[in-house]
Amino acid sequence: IAKGHSRSVVIQPRTIHNNVDITNLVPFKLCKTELIINLKIGEQRPAKFGIKLSNGLNENLIAGYDNTTGQLFVDRTQSGKIGASKDLPAVVTAPCKLDNNIVQLHILLDEASIEIFAQQGKVVVTNIFFPSQPYSKLSFFSEKGTVKATGIKIWELAKAM
Repeated sequence: IAKGHSRSVVIQPRTIHNNVDITNLVPFKLCKTELIINLKIGEQRPAKFGIKLSNGLNENLIAGYDNTTGQLFVDRTQSGKIGASKDLPAVVTAPCKLDNNIVQLHILLDEASIEIFAQQGKVVVTNIFFPSQPYSKLSFFSEKGTVKATGIKIWELAKAM
């Protein structure tokens, strides 16, 4: 395990259609996590696909790729306490060119922020959010089509010294 990581899990490749909950495959809390995933578009090209973090209060943070606009996105419109600023309930986007129909995501997550490095760092999106309770569920999703999730690695980040 690399410095800064305390535990890790490798998840077998899987085809994503609609929603696939992988929470039970991750043996640690999601509040300090590093995630690497490759998402390859299937023959049934989805409109959107990516990851969804949620908690028991139905608050969620959704991050992924919008195939109709060619953009990486983070949707924090239902992420929790969004009244602190008029800018919080937003969908943040960035142009993102696919390589061979694959989106490569490297995600750093803590209690109140997400950093996404896509396509080996060519596209970067950073966002803050304020859930009422920590996100405890992790799922992959694909709308109106399929994607193949491969290279799935998740690390629990060690506490800072």
